[in-house]
Amino acid sequence: MLAPFFAPDMLVGYGYYNFSLSLIHHPVWNELFYAVLVFFKVLPAGTVIALFTPRPPISPQALYCRRLSLPPHSPLSTRVRTLAGYYLRGPSRAALPALVLMFLLAFQEFELVSLVNATSWTVWLFDQQAQGLPLPDALRYDLLPTGIQAALIAAMIPLVLMSRKTAGQRDSGGGTSTAIAGVAWGVAIIGCVLLWLIPMAILCRGLGSGLVVLWRNPRLFDEIGIGLGMMLAAALPTYALAAALLSATTKQRGQRWRLPLAVLVGLPGLFGGLTLGLAMLALFQTPALGGWYDTPLPWWSALVLWLMPRAMLLQILLAAAHRGEPVYLAALLIRDGSPQQRGRARQLIWRLRYQGHYWAIVLLCWWAYLDPTLSSLLRPSGLDPAPMRIYNFMHYGQAGGLSAMLAVTVLAPLLLVGCLSWLRRFLFPLLERGFRRIGYTGR
Repeated sequence: MLAPFFAPDMLVGYGYYNFSLSLIHHPVWNELFYAVLVFFKVLPAGTVIALFTPRPPISPQALYCRRLSLPPHSPLSTRVRTLAGYYLRGPSRAALPALVLMFLLAFQEFELVSLVNATSWTVWLFDQQAQGLPLPDALRYDLLPTGIQAALIAAMIPLVLMSRKTAGQRDSGGGTSTAIAGVAWGVAIIGCVLLWLIPMAILCRGLGSGLVVLWRNPRLFDEIGIGLGMMLAAALPTYALAAALLSATTKQRGQRWRLPLAVLVGLPGLFGGLTLGLAMLALFQTPALGGWYDTPLPWWSALVLWLMPRAMLLQILLAAAHRGEPVYLAALLIRDGSPQQRGRARQLIWRLRYQGHYWAIVLLCWWAYLDPTLSSLLRPSGLDPAPMRIYNFMHYGQAGGLSAMLAVTVLAPLLLVGCLSWLRRFLFPLLERGFRRIGYTGR
């Protein structure tokens, strides 16, 4: 279900670039095609949020009973007013956070809409800023989209904070029906075909003729190194900061501050890369911070703020799925047992306590590496990451050399993850020591 959400926008946009050009005289069909791609991309995020959203205090059974209790001849306005309050405290409380998140992801989308030649306020504002629009005017044009997002976030925050149940708790009655499970599998398969298989097939078609161009372009590997270095410099401290902040609320008296703290710290990143990038651009052009303008600090700061809500969400999801009893039993095997048994116990502890954190850091690195928006706005002169430069080349169409460069750029972080997985047995003690130093136990 989550695979379509992790599909790189550059890969999807590049794969469908020629197809979108064929629809240039049919803009309505092109917009509909873009809407389908975005729908299958943001749907997994909404599914996860809906799954882990605390259950509302009013169950569907209670709502059904309340509907039956209304007098049959009561005015329509009375019935609507009565049931509206119950819906807001019942099914809407579980559905609205997921719907708001899906809308924000679709509303802020920039890379894919630009490559498939669709219409969006993000593309218009970015193009105007790149063509020399003064920054105060760009910020003024950004006020309306920011206001829309702020209104939705403000409407979602009370629904999240009012809940008192544990995240991930399910209703006691009933399970998932076969029909719903079949629809979920069908949506996931269609999303993987549209966002992964078809773009990858188109990308592989032009790899053969592009390998020579790739061999003659050694600068690409330097740019990949710049992107990998920045992703590690942003993702690792972001996740460590999120872990430290949430570990401060693990005590019983601090549990009520967990969600407010997550919302407060992750609020700047909820407004998207373009709005955040313009705001950081204005901040580092002030006299107080002007000396840091042409340095990696603005770019790094924006990446940290942009990744923070994702890091906080991953931390909360891992905390909701964590169970302390298996970890405690595995720790007992280390104390008393043969060397072989202690080795297996360490493997169990890795899987139960640290494996989720490892893959969460990998996801943050993946998002930071493939984001061209913040790097286009805030990178210092002389630092050109590979995803940003390749993204600029994609607007000229598909080519064999570009396909090869895109393939290497996308595979570079995956190869790094493979090497880290192989070195896990050596990195595991360092990771365990780091979590212990910041006081985070995974509970």
